[in-house]
Amino acid sequence: MAARRKVKVEEPVEENITPLPPLNLRGGGNFFVKYKWVLVIAVLVIGFWYKTKMWPVAAVVNYQPITRYEIDKSLFEQGGKQVAENLITEALVKQELAKLGVAPTEAEIEAKIEEIKKGLQPGQELDKLLEQSGMTMQQLRERIKIQLGVEKAVTDKAQIASDEAEKLQEEIGKWVEGLKTNAKVWRFF
Repeated sequence: MAARRKVKVEEPVEENITPLPPLNLRGGGNFFVKYKWVLVIAVLVIGFWYKTKMWPVAAVVNYQPITRYEIDKSLFEQGGKQVAENLITEALVKQELAKLGVAPTEAEIEAKIEEIKKGLQPGQELDKLLEQSGMTMQQLRERIKIQLGVEKAVTDKAQIASDEAEKLQEEIGKWVEGLKTNAKVWRFF
């Protein structure tokens, strides 16, 4: 039988160390622990604002908030499906123009803007008209770019002179409908 060895355990030397109080998660204690959910919500709201540059609450009426979600839902019910279809069509057209490598030059876009300015009534300014319609010059330039790109793509494909406006519009309509027919679009509305 093996002999048992006695191990001598040294007594710890007591110093003036005060133990930490137990962590109390239900009250008192650390500010961050006590208000962690408030802080999480505040960070999410600030993050939302930073990313979208708008608050989730659009207005407060007699202490009752009106949220952006409510506004978006109401706007969608009023005409959102048509807006969504327009955005789908615009995305299809942009993708097709990129695939075909069709893009108007800056000079062509500027020429079209000058043509629009010449067609205005005396005293009217394009910038003021754009502002009244809720559009910026950059948005106008983007629309003109798409319009000229579509005209180029269709006139190249259908061998139409660009001055045959009716026939051009008819061919553009057929071209866009062909894009919609051949595209894979999933609608969630």
